[in-house]
Amino acid sequence: MLQPVDLLLRGGTIITMDSDRRVLIRGDVAVTAGRIVAVESSGTTDYIATETVEASNRVLLPGFVDAHDHLISGFVRGLG
Repeated sequence: MLQPVDLLLRGGTIITMDSDRRVLIRGDVAVTAGRIVAVESSGTTDYIATETVEASNRVLLPGFVDAHDHLISGFVRGLG
């Protein structure tokens, strides 16, 4: 039985953020309620999505968090 999710990114090259840094040449990422619920090879995903995005010829970095910030940003917030 297919599980419902909000978003399915299908067929992209996935560079995982797991400890093995796996690379899936054709993979799917399932997202529900703003959270990644699955990262799998294409064709093995057991999800049906409200929205599906064809991601072939794209690189996906699920779990990547851009924490980049400049030190000065913290100081100038609240000035002005």
